Amino acid sequence: MENGFGNGFLLPAGPLREPKKRLKSVDFVMQSTLKPMAFIHLKTQQKQPLDYFQGQTCHAVAGIGKPSKFFSTLTDLNIHLICHPFKDHHVFVVQDLNFKETHPILMTA
Repeated sequence: MENGFGNGFLLPAGPLREPKKRLKSVDFVMQSTLKPMAFIHLKTQQKQPLDYFQGQTCHAVAGIGKPSKFFSTLTDLNIHLICHPFKDHHVFVVQDLNFKETHPILMTA
């Protein structure tokens, strides 16, 4: 992800809320600036257009202060969501992402 990691340090020394190694446990993150730009597959780094998940059901996972904003952005992209809000700065474990359904997982970075 270009410029997505800043200096690579966690808050307060840098911009990251989670260590970069956390990215190994999700399928996609949404790349965004002021508006969403693309979805990036974390294993292949392949970018997908914003309409890639249009009309599909996806798990939306967020451990941020206002997860509703992330969920609204995805809903505005016509993605059907199963929302999984967590507390701000939640330290995720693998079990947090084990869902019965095999829908794609979209997560804040």
